[in-house]
Formats: sequence, C-alpha cells, structure tokens
Amino acid sequence: MSIAIIGCSSVEYWERWGQQFCDSIQAMRTKPDEVIIASLEPLNVPDFVTNIETKELFWDSWNDAIRHSTTDWVWPTGIDDLFELDALENLDESAQVIAVAGRESTGASFVPDPQGFGQILQVGFNPMRGSIILRREVAVALPWRPVKWADWMQWCEIRHHGYRVVFDSQSRMIHVRHAEALSMNSDSEAEAQVNKLKHLLLTVGVKPGAEWPPVLLG
Repeated sequence: MSIAIIGCSSVEYWERWGQQFCDSIQAMRTKPDEVIIASLEPLNVPDFVTNIETKELFWDSWNDAIRHSTTDWVWPTGIDDLFELDALENLDESAQVIAVAGRESTGASFVPDPQGFGQILQVGFNPMRGSIILRREVAVALPWRPVKWADWMQWCEIRHHGYRVVFDSQSRMIHVRHAEALSMNSDSEAEAQVNKLKHLLLTVGVKPGAEWPPVLLG
C-alpha cells in the first residue's frame, strides 16, 4: 500500500514539535511514501517532507494536504504525536477506513471502541480514541469540517455513510499529552456542534463537505 502522513502546523508549533515528529517518522521500519505538512508560512522541513501553503489552519489545512497527496491511503495526524517503529506494518488493506490503536505518552491506552462506534450517532461522547487511516478517496469525499472536533464529526459521517471500518488492535502511534492539545479540555460549544451534526444526519441528512453549518440534503 502507498500511504501519506498528513499534518499541519504553525511556525511556532513546528519549532516546538517538528523535530521529534520527523525523527519518529525516520525511525519507522517501513517509511511512508509521502509526508505532507500544510502551513500558513514556510516551515524549515527536511528533504523527505513536502511543505505546502494553506490559507487556514484547522481544519482546511489537513484537507489541502490530503488533496495534495498522490497515495492510496492517508494518515492525518497531529505533529505533536509520535509513531511506533512498526506503525505502517501489517495494515489491513481490505478496509476503507482503519481505526488505529495507540497509547498516550502518560502510558494510558488510546484505543477506539468498536461498540461505541456502532452507537456513535446516539452516544454523547466520542468513542473513537486513537487515530485514523483512510483510503484517500474517502478522506476527499468526507473532508474535515471547520469545527474544533472535526475528527469526531468525520467518524460520525463515516458511520452514517456505511464505510467499511477495520479496528486495528496493534499500537501504532503515541498521543502526546500536553496543555496546548485540543483534546485536553471539554468544550460545550464544540460538543453542541457535534450533536447538531448527529441530529441532522439522523433526520434530514447533510451533504458531505467542508462547510459549517453543513449543507442539508433536499
């Protein structure tokens, strides 16, 4: 399989996290075919990283980088996260979407919940901890929306549209916990946005896209 690791970063964030991110990729036994980082300003990146210009950080930057990729698969990730040495080995190519297990830098597990995914449109929390690897055409068809918890919304849309998801039990990434991470604190407004999307998916339906509020069907 061909795969691109996708990320986005400000200059300041890259200066803080970029070196360990790149070191983690270079340490992999199987290397990605592409590494694409989107940013508002040019970043100081090594030769194996492609740095593209984007107009918005969070979340169109990931969408821009995914569209720039030429691989069969994409792995959107935070540049403050790290990869296991065997992160790209023995992936199940029969899937359209791979729910990726990992661990937190604190030692806690960071694993998506298959049963929770089955009820993701009904439950009031995000059961999809861990990370995600998608076929590129799926990532293009279901881009991240411009909201705080775009990954949660994307999982809701993946469930709604019935894409074939494989839950991978091998730890492939390390989620670095730090005070600036988006996932560190609850956010009632962000939760309300997710709840609105779930309600619309279950009632009138929405068109896939990078808009918020979403475009309704019909």
